[in-house]
Amino acid sequence: MVRIILIRHGETTWNVEGRYQGQEDIPLSPKGIAQGKAVGLALKDISIDAAVSGPLSRAFDTCRFITEYHHVNIRVDERITEISHGRWEGVHADEIQKNYPKEFELWHNRPEQVQMPSGESLEDVRKRVRAAFDDYVAIYQGKTLLVAATMRSIKSSSVISWDSAWNISGISNRTMPVSTS
Repeated sequence: MVRIILIRHGETTWNVEGRYQGQEDIPLSPKGIAQGKAVGLALKDISIDAAVSGPLSRAFDTCRFITEYHHVNIRVDERITEISHGRWEGVHADEIQKNYPKEFELWHNRPEQVQMPSGESLEDVRKRVRAAFDDYVAIYQGKTLLVAATMRSIKSSSVISWDSAWNISGISNRTMPVSTS
């Protein structure tokens, strides 16, 4: 058996602004850095044998804040990167809603039915992320693995049915309260 600790990256300025990031490499905001350090401190006494991160700096840096306490190298896995939002990347949600009203509505109500304009579908993400997690189960038997990634990658890692995919218990877009004092 493998024990997997899933961590979503900390906040970025685009999270706050309501911009779709997708695979754009947007760094952590000061609050995101504080969140990453807080998670690292919270997990410092948890045994972690190995760490994998998506390739985007927001995931990698969050992972790095945690692994500093565990002295393990971080393996970067391209397969667990965020969904490609295609033409939506860098665009504010209001603009997307105006320019792609049907797709925007579907994205918020039936996201599994959306093919991002010049980007990926959730099924594309599910296939690559699921293959990665299948490999982790084989590679890290008997170990505790830290995986730092993005929201869609984390949720796609355990999707059996798209009908329940966005209601996975304990996984939300909420952020962890962080004291920066």
